[in-house]
Amino acid sequence: METIYLVLVIVLLLLACVDLIVGVSNDASNFLTSAVGSKAGTFNTILIVAAFGVLIGSLSAGGMMEIARKGVFNPSLFSFHDIMIIYIVVMLADIFLLDTFNTLKLPTSTTIAIVFNLMGASLATSMIKVLHDGKSFSEWGEYINTTKAIEMVIAIFVSVAIAFVVGWLVQYIMRAWVTFDYTRNMKVAGSIFGGISIVVVLNFIVKVGFKESSLKDADFVHYINDHFGMIALATFILSSLLFLLLSMREGFDTFRVVTLIGTFALAMAFASNDLINFIGVPISSLDAYNLWRASGQGPHEYMMTEFSGESHAVNMGLLLFAGAIMVITMFRSKKTRAVIKTAVDLCRAQDGVERYQGNEIVRNIVAFITFTAKGVSSILPASVRANLNKRFDPIPENFDIPEEETPAFDNVRASVNLIVAASLVAIGTSLKLPLSTTYVSFMVLMGTSLADRAWNRDSAVYRVSGVFTVVSGWFLTAISALIISSIFVLICIQLGFWGVGLVILIVGLAVYQLNQYHKEQPSPVQISLDWPEEIFQAKDETALKSQLKKRTIDSSAAFGRYVNNLVKALAHEDKDAMRSLDKQLDYLMTANNANRNALSNSIRKMGTGQPQLARQIVEHYSLESNILEELTQLNDIAKLHILNMHRPLNHIQIEQLYTFKQHVNDYLNALYNGLETKSFYDAEARLSILNKTIEQAMDAQMSGVTDGAYNYKNANLFVTTLFNNRASAEHLLRMVKGSV
Repeated sequence: METIYLVLVIVLLLLACVDLIVGVSNDASNFLTSAVGSKAGTFNTILIVAAFGVLIGSLSAGGMMEIARKGVFNPSLFSFHDIMIIYIVVMLADIFLLDTFNTLKLPTSTTIAIVFNLMGASLATSMIKVLHDGKSFSEWGEYINTTKAIEMVIAIFVSVAIAFVVGWLVQYIMRAWVTFDYTRNMKVAGSIFGGISIVVVLNFIVKVGFKESSLKDADFVHYINDHFGMIALATFILSSLLFLLLSMREGFDTFRVVTLIGTFALAMAFASNDLINFIGVPISSLDAYNLWRASGQGPHEYMMTEFSGESHAVNMGLLLFAGAIMVITMFRSKKTRAVIKTAVDLCRAQDGVERYQGNEIVRNIVAFITFTAKGVSSILPASVRANLNKRFDPIPENFDIPEEETPAFDNVRASVNLIVAASLVAIGTSLKLPLSTTYVSFMVLMGTSLADRAWNRDSAVYRVSGVFTVVSGWFLTAISALIISSIFVLICIQLGFWGVGLVILIVGLAVYQLNQYHKEQPSPVQISLDWPEEIFQAKDETALKSQLKKRTIDSSAAFGRYVNNLVKALAHEDKDAMRSLDKQLDYLMTANNANRNALSNSIRKMGTGQPQLARQIVEHYSLESNILEELTQLNDIAKLHILNMHRPLNHIQIEQLYTFKQHVNDYLNALYNGLETKSFYDAEARLSILNKTIEQAMDAQMSGVTDGAYNYKNANLFVTTLFNNRASAEHLLRMVKGSV
């Protein structure tokens, strides 16, 4: 029996490593987004700064063990066996939840995840104990610390609202002060803000970074707290003077330095306070195992009363090892970059493809805010409004900078993001409010974006929809944690240790599938390629035509492959093939939308003297979009027909489709020849033959419908296959003609 529990402890310690990986993949966005979005340094430079913060913060971690030991449940009412089941379930559910959110590219709170996983597992375990012991349900509440859950829910509402409003207000004032062309105000404004920022970071590190660490009782920490006013004033004066001197150097950017310092501070606080979210449960399981072994009692008889006392400090070597895992994950995890990209996209200054779509509720909210803003603005004198609007004019975009190197926002906003987040977390900590770094950091990002007018009429609905999606995801985390951990506990208790093995298997398979989904890339079948950068430097029609011809050949070949694969999939009712075609088209439609959204900026690089060339590029994308829309509509019908196992096409229809496919291939070959000879007579003739083939197939289809041989679903699939492919073929002819 003792060996089984030792194995569980070992499994829990191994799961801690996995939880660290999936946890930091999510939480790294809290402290990396601002620096990454503003390009305060190269990605590796930013990671190195954050890595130092994480390592130093991990050495000062250790005070949040109470959450795992007694923060959610009353340990004196649970046996050692109960605790071990709760702990193994909590870790498995936590890994599953966090990895799911990472795969969906949504930032969530690791604190919420761990607390509500503990809550769900404890509720399920205590319910079974109450029923087994024949106790009244009124005694159920004695097992659980419901105050913690209520505090967490309230903290969500409070921190979301406060962080958003304060972020908006501070950024509005800062932008009105320094404008977007902030280099002109760098010496005075930058130096003052830099001095304030250093004071905030100092306060943040002392009151948040060390709040639960082994250094919280150190003499220097007490000295800083006791004399903080004097130290803050001296720090402000000295750092402001230092920034003033440095700003006299050519190219020095105070706000960039503040952004990197803020990144270090938030990374340090994250490791100091949130690291225990990942390793607290496994370490507590090891403590529980040692206490149980020393007791000499059975696993079901020994009650974990000793967990009600103070927890011991965590081994520094273990903390450093955990910090090292987090640092390695930051450098290697693709999911970290995906979650960061979600946050950056929601607050970027540039237009582009929006990941989230609007709905009626969001539209009404945006309309109300717009109406209110206009009402408030109308109160101000016209001269004041004009002056304020002028100070919010963005500087012209530098098209000499490659798009991938263009910042999503500037260092002013990035530094405000970090300093405001650090300030709010420090204030909340001093007031003993359970603020979440995730909530505060994300909502400050959104507030500063609104103040900077990054949410304009073209993007506001989509950005607000994204914010609602992320915020609702936080609540979904809590609800999911409660449900999943409860179900896992029921499985483990009903099936014993076999149930534990089953839950491990379930989570392992789920995580594997999530990672496969994340890695999965569409196959090489493509209808379009991204425009190469050199096409926008094309100064004559010959250079452009060369690029258009290359792209059109690729598009024509891909269309032919699609028709061949579709006909084969319909003939064999191949579900996997239909799913694959669906994913390819979805990817291509997304890419097409992204490219069309980027066209306006890219065409500007061509200058004002090339309107004809710009028109050809736009027309090419429009035709490509029409082809994709036709094929997507067709693919939706074909996929549902096969997946829902409707009546298959009969052999006559399949033969007609194979004939149609052959005519498509002949038509495409004629198009290729036309590209070389610049004559499309043969292609047009082949298209005419294709149309006649479709008309003959349609006559036969209608006869079959009249005779009752074909029903609606059959006719809809067959007709759509013919007509949508014909429309795509006609669009392709126009595309080819435009490239010669």
